[in-house]
Amino acid sequence: MNTMTMTTEPEWEEYEFGILLDGTGTATIDWGDGSENDVMTIGIDYEEFRHTYKNATTHNITVSCDNITELNCQFNKITDLYVSNNTAMIKQKWDNCLHIIKDNVRVEIYDVIFEPIIPISIKQNILTLELSNQFFYEYIEENFVDLLTSVIRKEFGHDTKLVYCIPIGHGLQIIDISKCHYYL
Repeated sequence: MNTMTMTTEPEWEEYEFGILLDGTGTATIDWGDGSENDVMTIGIDYEEFRHTYKNATTHNITVSCDNITELNCQFNKITDLYVSNNTAMIKQKWDNCLHIIKDNVRVEIYDVIFEPIIPISIKQNILTLELSNQFFYEYIEENFVDLLTSVIRKEFGHDTKLVYCIPIGHGLQIIDISKCHYYL
């Protein structure tokens, strides 16, 4: 079971919050206000969940499902979204990025540089990608940062920032791109 959480702060009473889900399995939504959970089987098409909050206070929403490949709540006021536990959704979004990248680079570059990248997590609008080594990081930054920036913004959201994770010895080197001269 994959679980994602988000926080919303309705600006007025009787605020209607909507979520579109795609994937497979039974989805359960705890709206965070003490009301009964919504439970629905999702499958072929998007399923829409709607909930009306009676008061304008902060609510922590939890979505659980076997396999969520997309969560869309773009027209709602969300202050925090945590989907790192949903590897299927992160992988699906990264695969969408790879399709766009593949159409824009030579096949040899794609096969060697981009295809081996592993999406690790997305938390608080920070996407962490694992690269094979330091050379790949430098090569991407020098040659493809604009392409990577645009596809990540398209798939993960305009405010998404990027962090690279590079194996070194028996650990990982973390490179926070927001501290570099490129910003997503």
